[in-house]
Amino acid sequence: AINELALPYEIGSESTGVNQKRAVQLYRQAISKEHFAAMYNLADIYERCSQDLTLLIDYGLDVQIAKNHPDEIRKILIDQAKCLFSQAASGGFTPALYRLGTFAEDERDFEQAIQYYQQAAADLYPPAVNALGIFITHGLYTGENIGSDVEFYQKASEMGYAPAIYNYAQAIELVDLERAVLLYKKIAFGENAMPQAAYALGHIYESMYHDLPNAISCYR
Repeated sequence: AINELALPYEIGSESTGVNQKRAVQLYRQAISKEHFAAMYNLADIYERCSQDLTLLIDYGLDVQIAKNHPDEIRKILIDQAKCLFSQAASGGFTPALYRLGTFAEDERDFEQAIQYYQQAAADLYPPAVNALGIFITHGLYTGENIGSDVEFYQKASEMGYAPAIYNYAQAIELVDLERAVLLYKKIAFGENAMPQAAYALGHIYESMYHDLPNAISCYR
């Protein structure tokens, strides 16, 4: 329950407003009670702070060290994030397995990344399923009876994961243009639209359908 109390403070709500320092305090309280989602959320904060040290002030973390030794604090934050993701993953929190996979991928330890993605995909976590498809596309995930990248994209797209919908549309565009267009339309518009999907749709309108008004609309 503490973790759920923290979320409104972090993202803001009518009753709490935005108080990210309070969110960190509540996440830490929840972690002391072995709350794996709170471990994940705090790890995510550490990772984002490592990418943008100005966030340290918002979250009430130590900024003096960051001013004097930015590279050192980035490493500390990444190590803290990995530690918390690992704890959450050991508790069976599937999204944390995926995030560990992304760390391994960034470090070009593709074998380790695949292991994490496989574990998360076994729990039907869409980003992990999509990631395995990408690895197949780039020849990093091979072997007998693995399946094709298209199969992985399709599976994750059927779960409603937007990047997988885009990848699936890209994969089938040459063989099933109408279906690809429908897939692009699902993610090209709206509040969480993917710009690359709107661009792909615009390109189809321009080059395939010769429909310049719709192409221009998509490009805009």
